Amino acid sequence: MMTSPQQAILVVDDDAQVAESFAMIFRGEGYNVTVATDGLRAIEAALTSPFDMIILDVILPGMDGLTALKSLREVAPNSSVIVVTGTDLEPTEFLDHGASAVVWKPPEIATLLALIHRTSAAAPGGVMLQAPAAGIPGEVAVRGSA
Repeated sequence: MMTSPQQAILVVDDDAQVAESFAMIFRGEGYNVTVATDGLRAIEAALTSPFDMIILDVILPGMDGLTALKSLREVAPNSSVIVVTGTDLEPTEFLDHGASAVVWKPPEIATLLALIHRTSAAAPGGVMLQAPAAGIPGEVAVRGSA
């Protein structure tokens, strides 16, 4: 499914290979993609350009993902945020601070794309759904309307 080229995604990951892989895939889907390698650069990017979606890694240099998420919610309140994590933190911790979804590493590309399409259209708030019940493959926690 191709999207409008006006839709913009910010990919935040300190692993340049992962970030560029995501960027290549999302560009292939028609998104305008910006890459940031740490939380501070992500916040700077969000201050200068609006993003429809932010894909945020949890383990980042200088600023952890939860701190970055809190700051991004302040500077980009209209952006949906999908957190990508390999940690054992509870997904509710991220969802309670404004993440639209939490995906465990390694994420399936089909999962990320389904979440991007779902969260782009979803209203903020609502209940947490486990992915199989929401029709999204992989290990995912999402926030949105039931």
